[in-house]
Parts: sequence; C-alpha cells; structure tokens
Amino acid sequence: NCVAFCLCRNCNKCLKVFAPDDLECDHIIPIAIGGKQWDMNNCQTICCNCHKNKTRRDHREIAKVRRLSKLNSKIPGYINIFLDIC
Repeated sequence: NCVAFCLCRNCNKCLKVFAPDDLECDHIIPIAIGGKQWDMNNCQTICCNCHKNKTRRDHREIAKVRRLSKLNSKIPGYINIFLDIC
C-alpha cells in the first residue's frame, strides 16, 4: 500500500522530519509521462510544500513531453533532432 509506505518516512526532498499528516505520497516519475502508478519504486514521501513545488515542475515537464511528442508525430525524428541540439 503506497500510503502506508509513504506515511512512515521523512520528506525525501528537504529531508526534514514531519508528522505523518504532513507527508504525501508522490510519484517520482509522473504517471502522465510513463511512471507506474502502483510501483513502490516510483513512490516517495515528501512534505506538502515540496510536493506542491515538484508538482509545478512536473506539469511543465509533462507539457514539454506532450509538445515534443506532438511535433514528432508531425515531423518524424524531431525529438532526436531536438535532443542533439540540447
């Protein structure tokens, strides 16, 4: 159970100790970009503040992956060209 696994640990981002009610279970790799929902190796415990910040970054990354995927469907090989540039 992901919640039980998560609620017994410290924040994996800021490393501070929190009460269990102040911790949340987070998917390390967002499900929207291929992370496994029920894989315990894809779960981490983080505090509410760190989770909010990570979610904001995740949303930007998800949007980026979706844009690249859409461009790659229109221009085959686009992602490879993009990665070579970066």
